[in-house]
Amino acid sequence: ELRLLAGMTPAKGVGGDFYDFFFLDDMHLAMVMADVSGKGMAAALFMVEARTVLRSRITTDRSLAQIAEAVNNILCENNENGMFVTAWIGILTLPTGRLRCVNAGHCYPLIRHGDGTAEYLEHVDGMVLAGMEDIPYTQQEYHLRQGDAVLLYTDGVTEDANESGELYGEQRLKACVENSVKDLEGMLDDIKRELKEYQGSAPQADDITMLAVQWDGYRYD
Repeated sequence: ELRLLAGMTPAKGVGGDFYDFFFLDDMHLAMVMADVSGKGMAAALFMVEARTVLRSRITTDRSLAQIAEAVNNILCENNENGMFVTAWIGILTLPTGRLRCVNAGHCYPLIRHGDGTAEYLEHVDGMVLAGMEDIPYTQQEYHLRQGDAVLLYTDGVTEDANESGELYGEQRLKACVENSVKDLEGMLDDIKRELKEYQGSAPQADDITMLAVQWDGYRYD
């Protein structure tokens, strides 16, 4: 009932992006896509802390808004370097396609429908994690249709620049996804190839990280 594929190309030897996915139980898949401010070892260490805190707090017992609030406060406590994390956090219910999510200053996910069309899931934007204590967040809910694929990514994708400094952007990403082949591997390969061609001789300035999840409907055995 589920297909998943992810990958990351760091801009330097050590990156600050991270993705995560894990089952909370037989029916719920948790997904995280996040980007830590800064580069190098300091960003990587803060990334490890953020991933650990998120993994330990995501449950089905509380709303994702409450979870984001708790994670934000914990990360604010140990943040001497003033770093922050943009994050998208979601829980997919496999029997129904229900997708609950919260956005902490991160890129909007892109949904590719079974007919090949794509659209952005535009959220109520929340503040980045570790930016300020006691910030409220908003959980939102969507219902995937059979065959829908959710593309999560960091701004290293949409802000990839060519030799003239022009950004790749959300509209090019959407067009690439709509023109891509159907399977997830082909879709991510097409995006990476197009980014490389668009970039030309310009250096990669940021980590490029993507995670795609396709919901094919639940099988009752």
